[in-house]
Amino acid sequence: MAKKATELSDLHIRRLKHHVTASGEARAMRYSAGGVSGLYIQCSPPNGSKQWILRTLVGDKRRDIGLGGLKDLPLKDARETAKAIKRDIKAGTEE
Repeated sequence: MAKKATELSDLHIRRLKHHVTASGEARAMRYSAGGVSGLYIQCSPPNGSKQWILRTLVGDKRRDIGLGGLKDLPLKDARETAKAIKRDIKAGTEE
């Protein structure tokens, strides 16, 4: 059985940061937000911007669907949007 991600709070998501390697190179990091399977928050360097990404299957292909930035789309709305997109994919109206 798949491991269920812990639901992150709004405060926890705002505190997330991108990854810095041992050599000092900054890299983008994805964190599972929980609540909806496949919903991630991506923290990108250099300014630490955060974007919502829904990683799901459309047909038989894996897709990364961008939902918007954290400033434009709060956690509650991101979860609702992800649920709606997954519902549309299951119904066959989203491609």
